[in-house]
Amino acid sequence: MRIDKGLDGRGLYRSIYCAIWSDSDFRKFSPDEKLVFLYLRTSPLSNLIALYPFWIEPIEQQTGLSREAIQRALSTLSDRGWIAIEDGLVWIKKGLRFDPQISLRHENHLIGIKKAVLALPRLGLVRDFIDFYGIDMPYPIPPRSHLNPSHLPYTDQDQDQEKEEGVGLGKGEGMEEGKPSFSSKKEMLKQQARQLGVKL
Repeated sequence: MRIDKGLDGRGLYRSIYCAIWSDSDFRKFSPDEKLVFLYLRTSPLSNLIALYPFWIEPIEQQTGLSREAIQRALSTLSDRGWIAIEDGLVWIKKGLRFDPQISLRHENHLIGIKKAVLALPRLGLVRDFIDFYGIDMPYPIPPRSHLNPSHLPYTDQDQDQEKEEGVGLGKGEGMEEGKPSFSSKKEMLKQQARQLGVKL
């Protein structure tokens, strides 16, 4: 079985158990929160490990929700432990565990999972994912003592505000202590979106 690829020519797909609608915690979410969660789980930008780069604009375009409603939903989902966010990455914490198509006990699936992990930025959130699932693989970031969801994703408005305030400008052109500027990260994400056919 080829994972993370559509077998019928229609592209990627994500599997989710229908029982989510009966989950007592999920039922407490507002309609906006449910929609944002299901969008994150089935987003064209998602991957087989449910840990991937994301940003607000595609969610706005594809759900029709306002930016404010999306931010509120993301905050609630994060506060209640359904997702974690750090530096432009979102992790659906039990997305991999409850994917009927993927198993950590399947050797080929585990190879694909490790490849997906290594393709991500080196962040504590990725380390948390490795620890959560008990994946045996070397990773350059030491484990944290607890999961620590942090920043909501950047938006165009955030970038404009940072430019006005001079935030993030350091050595060289858009570099601070050798780290890529926000604009370069955003360009990388936009390129990924174009490859996946997402209109920005």
